[in-house]
Amino acid sequence: LVKDLGAPVEYIVLPTFAYEHKIFVGPFSRKFPKAKVWVAPRQWSWPINLPLQFFGIFGAKTLQDEDMSTPWSEEIEQKVLSSPEV
Repeated sequence: LVKDLGAPVEYIVLPTFAYEHKIFVGPFSRKFPKAKVWVAPRQWSWPINLPLQFFGIFGAKTLQDEDMSTPWSEEIEQKVLSSPEV
């Protein structure tokens, strides 16, 4: 798909705190090192609450509800649904 689009990957977005999604962000960010990483708020893991760096996620920015500072804000509306504080 990346070759078909003919453009570099600019953003990697982790839209959830679920482990089964989080585990792929580190490898994606290593494959596309110039891509900026954005994550949903209140990231956590269970049974041990590990930092994002443990999953290979470095320098991530946190998504905010209706944030107009995201690079895609003029193209895509965003609504952030979050978990309760853990």
